Amino acid sequence: MATKLAPIITPALLSTIRRYPNLPRNTWYFVAATTLSIINRPDEIPHIYKHALDEPTDSGPGLEEQLAITRRIREALIKSAAAINALLALKTVTPPDLLDEPMAFSPTLRPVDIYDTPSSQILNRGQTFFDKVYGKVSKRVMGQMDRSGTEDLGLTARLMYGYVLSNTNVLSSAETSFVLISALIPQDVNPQLKGHLKGALNGGASVAEVTAVRDVVIKICEASGMKRLSDDAPGGWGWRSEVASLPLLREQESSRQSLARLSSRIDALCPDVARIAYGPTNASLDRIDGKLSTSQTSLRGINDELSTIKNSLREINDQLSNSQASLQEALNRNLEAFAGVAALLADIRDSNQAIVSHLTSNNDTPSTS
Repeated sequence: MATKLAPIITPALLSTIRRYPNLPRNTWYFVAATTLSIINRPDEIPHIYKHALDEPTDSGPGLEEQLAITRRIREALIKSAAAINALLALKTVTPPDLLDEPMAFSPTLRPVDIYDTPSSQILNRGQTFFDKVYGKVSKRVMGQMDRSGTEDLGLTARLMYGYVLSNTNVLSSAETSFVLISALIPQDVNPQLKGHLKGALNGGASVAEVTAVRDVVIKICEASGMKRLSDDAPGGWGWRSEVASLPLLREQESSRQSLARLSSRIDALCPDVARIAYGPTNASLDRIDGKLSTSQTSLRGINDELSTIKNSLREINDQLSNSQASLQEALNRNLEAFAGVAALLADIRDSNQAIVSHLTSNNDTPSTS
């Protein structure tokens, strides 16, 4: 007889994740469902689903919204890969009129992708989506998969991105990244997680929203028993290192917001000057934002140069100190010589005065002849 597991989604946790600050609207339920699927607790997904349909209003969500909620959870589970048990558990509590039956209308239009659309078009769509997620490192990431020892890894990624992840008919680009973040955190795979944290930003989410999704997933994982493992732990249910986050990107967004506020003030106070000096505000901000990452690297180089300059200045200061000491020594010698000359002049003056006095005395003496 199977042991009954303790519930993870308690009323207190459910209340927390539903109202978590900065969590994007209409995401909490599929973020939670994805996390529960990955930690092998599909039995908890019906609990999430029922609460998603049970809004705190007299009538609850309408049929159209219920259908949207149902489809968004299903799509999230499909995109998270660990889907079979989770989808079957979800089906047990899904009202019949909210099921998408075989051979009926598909909200994702994937049958059209498979049977009616050229594969090259789908693969190009997937590559575009992949490039958007990974940004400037996309070629390097795909190249690593192609050179993993089997090209099938790169092929699998292209098929997954083309036919599954790049389909945004139900979940947007940013929401798809939220699904992947929810799936990766429980697996303790920071290298992949970092790419999709940034990918969510590239898809249009804010740093605050991405951080909120990350925090909610961690709360669910911790409620299931996951914890930070010690460095010498041979294994266990948890994370071997701190879950990746976006500290640097938080700083970049803060800088961007500050620049936006400054530019707005300049535009308001001096519109003509602002147009000449800064050009269109949004374009300027985009250029500045694009240079922030490069600036981080440049600053490191500048810091190294400053250290070199500092050492050079220290050497110059030492040389100046030595030169100052030499000058002081020379000045002291000159002062001593000057004092000697002054003393000699004083002696000469005294001698002259003595001679003058003597001559004067001789002239004043009466003649005896």
